[in-house]
Amino acid sequence: HLSQIDPLTNTFNRRRISQSLEYFHQQDPHNPYAVVLLDLDHFKNINDQFGHHMGDTVLIAVSQKLGLHLRESDVVGRFGGEEFILILKQSSALKARQIAERCRAAIEDLVIQNEDGRAIRITASFGIALATDKLKPQQLLDQADKALYAAKASGRNQIKCYLEINPSEIKYSAACADTQHISPN
Repeated sequence: HLSQIDPLTNTFNRRRISQSLEYFHQQDPHNPYAVVLLDLDHFKNINDQFGHHMGDTVLIAVSQKLGLHLRESDVVGRFGGEEFILILKQSSALKARQIAERCRAAIEDLVIQNEDGRAIRITASFGIALATDKLKPQQLLDQADKALYAAKASGRNQIKCYLEINPSEIKYSAACADTQHISPN
C-alpha cells in the first residue's frame, strides 16, 4: 500500500498510475478511457508567498476535491509536484470534458485560509487525451501533456483536449515556463 500511495495527498503515486495505465491499455479496446493531466496554475507563488506548508495544504485540499468529483471507477493520482492525473474509465471526449470541468470549477471555488486569515485561491489547467488501441500509455501521456501546455498557453484555468487543439497551440511557450511536465515541446 505505501509503495503505491503519495504520502501527502493520499492519492496514487506515479508508480501506481503507470501500472493503472498499463492495465487500462491491455483491457478491451471497446472500453475507451481518457487521461487528464492537470497542473495548478502559479503554484510556485503560493509556496513563495505563504510557505511550503501552505502549498502542501493546497495540494491536500485539491486532491480531496478531485476525489469528490470523480466516479468510483476513475483513478486519481499525484503525477509530480503540483500536477495530478486522472484516468477516466469508459469515457468519451464529452464525458472527459464534463468531469474535467467539474474538477476545474471545484478547484476554482476552493478557498483556503492561511494562518493570518488571508484567502488563498487556486486555479488549474487541464489537458485531455483519449486512448485508442494504437496509442501506447506514454503516447497518451504525451498527448495529454501537449493539451495541458495549450491550456496554459491560452491563459490557464481552462481545459484543452488534444484532439481539438491546433498545432500552433502545442508549442512550448514562455507562459508555461513555471511548470514541470513530461516533455517541454
